Amino acid sequence: MHAVGLAIICWTMWHIRNTICFENKHVKSPTEIICMICSFLTYWAGLLKGDFGQQVVQVAEAVKMMALYFHKQEMQSQDQDERQLKALVWF
Repeated sequence: MHAVGLAIICWTMWHIRNTICFENKHVKSPTEIICMICSFLTYWAGLLKGDFGQQVVQVAEAVKMMALYFHKQEMQSQDQDERQLKALVWF
């Protein structure tokens, strides 16, 4: 499992690097990277034998859900901070 995970992380970093260098796109948040890793995990799980592939898919979905949950919390916190800053500037 460790070799598969490491390979997917390396593949994702290479893919993101190419996207930044050659397509002039930017990564907006670490959540984007985590979701891409989970996407590759789910895709490559089909190559794994037996229940191991299904376990990989379940882990990838759980990690993605947690990343999205914390991303939402972070965005709400930033929105609240911006509103407070605007209120301070107003006075």
